[in-house]
Amino acid sequence: MHWNYPEGPDVAYSAFIKQYMTPYGKFFPYKINIKSGKLNTPRQPWMTTALLKSCKRKSKLYKKYFKNPSDLSKANFTKFRSRFKLVRKECEARYYTERFSQCTNNLSGT
Repeated sequence: MHWNYPEGPDVAYSAFIKQYMTPYGKFFPYKINIKSGKLNTPRQPWMTTALLKSCKRKSKLYKKYFKNPSDLSKANFTKFRSRFKLVRKECEARYYTERFSQCTNNLSGT
């Protein structure tokens, strides 16, 4: 195909993109990610929504540190990570303590 556009490169680029995107949109349609809802549901029974939010924040701090490895970003990440570990372990221990106390006189565990 011959491209002859006396109007300039902007018009030629727009025409090219239009011709390119029409079949592209047909063969590669936009799809919504259905699995995104699974990230908001806890995997463990002791995991709360607050812990999920904290886990996401920890991941963001890690990404920030990974992209910009400075002493400040490392300190922020490690401080939050250690605090998160403590809270997570406390929540897990509290959950299992409550579950075991519910089953003290019941050998079947239900």
